[in-house]
Amino acid sequence: ILHSSLPLVGCTKTPPSHLHPSISELNKYMDEYYSLSCLHTQERAVEEVKLAIKPYYQRKDINKDEYKDILRKAVHKICHSRTGEINPVKVSNLVKLYVQRYKYFRKHGRKMDEEERDDRESGTLHSSA
Repeated sequence: ILHSSLPLVGCTKTPPSHLHPSISELNKYMDEYYSLSCLHTQERAVEEVKLAIKPYYQRKDINKDEYKDILRKAVHKICHSRTGEINPVKVSNLVKLYVQRYKYFRKHGRKMDEEERDDRESGTLHSSA
């Protein structure tokens, strides 16, 4: 008789429940971990965007409402990017482009929301043709 073929005394096929958490407990732990890591990433993104946007706001290139809009849009774009990295060079470039767009639309008397609405309407017109 081989020793490996004999069952060990006190061993069962399923491990005791106090040693291994249930699936629902693991899911709860993973959800908490994921939400904390997302929150940490979002906070880092906010800090990077604030650093990049500060000079434009101090020079009065943008006003307070534009500052808030750019901050919100840039953080959303960074947090939902495929790579998930927060590269300060890329963040500053993104902010610079947003500032340029806002300045352009302010100069031409349109708001960013109008431009986005026009894009959506023209997209539906092109798709139906």
